[in-house]
Amino acid sequence: MKITCKNKGANKLISVDAEYEVINESETRYTILNDSGVQKNYAKKLFDVVEEDEPEPAVRQVRERAPRAPRQPRQAPPVPVEPVIPVVNELTITTSAGASDNRNIIFTINVDFINNFRLNNTFNSFIINNSNISCGIRECDGLNGFMNNFTDFVQQFRNYIRNHNNDFRLNPDINIEETINEIADGLWQDFVSIFDADRYRAGIVTLSTNVTNNANLSNIVINSLEKIAQNTVQVLNRNSNNEIKHWLLTVETEE
Repeated sequence: MKITCKNKGANKLISVDAEYEVINESETRYTILNDSGVQKNYAKKLFDVVEEDEPEPAVRQVRERAPRAPRQPRQAPPVPVEPVIPVVNELTITTSAGASDNRNIIFTINVDFINNFRLNNTFNSFIINNSNISCGIRECDGLNGFMNNFTDFVQQFRNYIRNHNNDFRLNPDINIEETINEIADGLWQDFVSIFDADRYRAGIVTLSTNVTNNANLSNIVINSLEKIAQNTVQVLNRNSNNEIKHWLLTVETEE
C-alpha cells in the first residue's frame, strides 16, 4: 500500500506530497522508509492512502505456433561462481525508544547487514522529571550519558564491520558517516515520540549540558539535537566558567 504525506507535523525526515510505501501498520501508525532511508513509525493522521486503479482484465491472444527449431547439441550449464565474500548493498536500520518504570529512557538500535549478520545495541539514558513551572514541561537529565552511550555504539558499529570483513564487505556507495548521522536523527525522533504518550505526555521537553570541558561531548549527537530543537541558548556558567547550552523541544501531541 502507498501513502502520501499531507502534514509532516514536527517530523523532519518526511515531506509533504511525498509518496511512501507502507512496510507495516498498526491501529494508529504506519511504518515506512523516511527521506533518509531509515525505517520509522509515523502517525496515520499525517498521511492519505493512495487509491490504486484496478488492473484491466488481460486479453488472451492466440498465436500460431512457430515451427520447432532444430535441436541443438546440449551443452553443460555454466557453473555459477559465487563471490568469496558477499557484498552488502543496503543496510536495514531500525531504532526505537521507550520509558521504563523508573523513568529511564531505553534506546534500541538494530543494524541488519547480510546473511543474518545483525548488530544489536540497547542502552538506558535520561531520567524524565516533572517541572515546577508547568505540568506540560518535562526536564530530562542525562544528556552526557546519552552522548557517551552513542559514542560507544559508534565504536561498536565500526568494530563489527571491521571484525566481519571476512564475512561481508560494504558496498563503497554506503557512506558510514552519513549512516551514523541518520541513526542519531532517528534516536532523537524516537525520544520526542515518548512524550506523545499518556504516561509522559508533554508539550515541551528541555535538556542541557556544558559544551566546554566535557569529555562526553559528541558533535554528532549535538548537531542532530539542534536539527529538531525549537530553541537553543548558550551562555557562560559563572559557577564553573564553562559554556553551557540549553535546548527546548516541542512535542506534537496526537489527538
